[in-house]
Amino acid sequence: MKDLSIGRISGSWKSKRSGGEAATTPRHSGAATTGAQRDRIAGIVATALCRRALPDPSEACFPPNILAAKNVSGSIIQRTLLRFSGFTILELLVAMAVLAMLVLMVAQLVKSGSAVIAGSRKNLGADAQAREVFSRFALDVAQMAKRPDVDAVFSDQAGNKKMFFFSEAPGFASSTTNLGTLSLVGYRVGTNAGLERLGKGLPWSGTNSVTFLTYSGPGATNATPESTLPGGAWSTAVGAAPDYNGSDADYHLLADGVFRVEYCFLKKDGTYTLARSAGQGFRDVAAIVLSLAVLDGDSRKIATVTSNLATALPFDVSNLTNKVLPAEIWQNKINNSATFAAAAGIPQAAASKVRIYQRAFPLNSP
Repeated sequence: MKDLSIGRISGSWKSKRSGGEAATTPRHSGAATTGAQRDRIAGIVATALCRRALPDPSEACFPPNILAAKNVSGSIIQRTLLRFSGFTILELLVAMAVLAMLVLMVAQLVKSGSAVIAGSRKNLGADAQAREVFSRFALDVAQMAKRPDVDAVFSDQAGNKKMFFFSEAPGFASSTTNLGTLSLVGYRVGTNAGLERLGKGLPWSGTNSVTFLTYSGPGATNATPESTLPGGAWSTAVGAAPDYNGSDADYHLLADGVFRVEYCFLKKDGTYTLARSAGQGFRDVAAIVLSLAVLDGDSRKIATVTSNLATALPFDVSNLTNKVLPAEIWQNKINNSATFAAAAGIPQAAASKVRIYQRAFPLNSP
């Protein structure tokens, strides 16, 4: 092995392995070497030996003063050699176990966050549809013709209710000739379990103009006027009582998620009813209460059968006597999503996303 020499920092020595001979020759160039300096020198020598990649660096390779330094300060040479050692199998297993636990925790957090975001997105979709319906209905009702002699139909058949009235609201017209400001407006749930709106622009006069209430006969001036919307000029668009299943090209889908519609009248005396007072029109009505049941678009994709949705949310008119409105009844139904899913014939995942909305629209009738 080549001789190793330490410069003039604190002296030098040489080691020869041939013949088992070892000698040290101090070379002084300044102050005497202290014990701490010798310890540092020993560490430097040990590091140099390790870096030269000796096959088996043992105590025989070191001069006596370094061997003596091994017992000083807790074996400097041993600590230096251990500095370059690797990880044990046990340490690697523990590290891998900790890493696996951290990855599992992060995956659970991501999954929970995704579920919350998906649920919120569905709720926002249903909220948007209900907001659109309420906004459109508010505009139509605010401009509704409330005269007692102007016809209007609010059906009271079982299931989804239907409403037809005249309003100064936008409507589709086949011709702009003699076009007036009123439109025939209607709301109904179609065969596809989505809310449809009818808007037909009317002329000032003619066959397809505003329909007024008429008496049953020339001499029946004191009798209750009869509605002419179903049997008159708008019989095709409105349909016949009590179902009012008319057909017209001006029915347009307003909200495909609204599958249940109910209304009731809030009278000025504080009572609720489905019928208006005879010959009064809307004079004794303070507001129209509209109730909706909505299923968001994503849930509608898995609810392929929609024929039983309306019947799964029934409403008994007798509840209005106790001032119990449809929203309260329906909410109690959907709170048990399993029972509601079985009644409606849809998956429970979709049934749990049904949302109920209700709002009153003041009429401000004179």
